Amino acid sequence: MNYNDSISVIYVIFILIGIPTLLFILFIFGIKWAIRRLISEVCTCKTIIIDDKAF
Repeated sequence: MNYNDSISVIYVIFILIGIPTLLFILFIFGIKWAIRRLISEVCTCKTIIIDDKAF
């Protein structure tokens, strides 16, 4: 195994580990963002309903 082979092996390992990790992090952040959006939407809907009942 010469110098180039070791670099290509490191590169392949980095891709195999790095890409799924990045996707996993993006997935988690996306879920958190979606939950936050849903909660804010539900809260605004509740306040609108409460305001309608108040009138």
